[in-house]
Amino acid sequence: MMIISGKKYLLDTNILVYSQDKKSAKHKRTLEIIDDLEEKASTIFLTVQNLLEYSAVFSRHFKISKKEIAKDLDLFSQRSNLRVLYPNEAVFKSFISLMNSEPKIYVYDLFLVAYMKTYKIKTIISDDTDFEEIKDIEVLNPF
Repeated sequence: MMIISGKKYLLDTNILVYSQDKKSAKHKRTLEIIDDLEEKASTIFLTVQNLLEYSAVFSRHFKISKKEIAKDLDLFSQRSNLRVLYPNEAVFKSFISLMNSEPKIYVYDLFLVAYMKTYKIKTIISDDTDFEEIKDIEVLNPF
């Protein structure tokens, strides 16, 4: 997987989870990718959806307190190359269009793609193969 300097990348929630799950076999590689993104001055984008999914995974499956999760979210927001995207009318309209054109793709994945299209982000870093079915986006799977 090749990170290009100055490019915009959306991180899928699974990458965010691996970055914090020290027991995951994918933890070390994920940290290397995030460091590489920072070194190459690439912009990392997360959506509110990513942060909600991350919070749900760590509170439900890992039994981490909401207070600890809030600290993680705060640390994410302090990274100089990370931007959080919020839903707006353009994202929602793109989502509706994708629901019609990509009926086999998981709804939450389509919502992430709607952000990508709205904010002109061409590449998502993900361990999820569903994104590969969607035209006009590039999927980088680091594993």
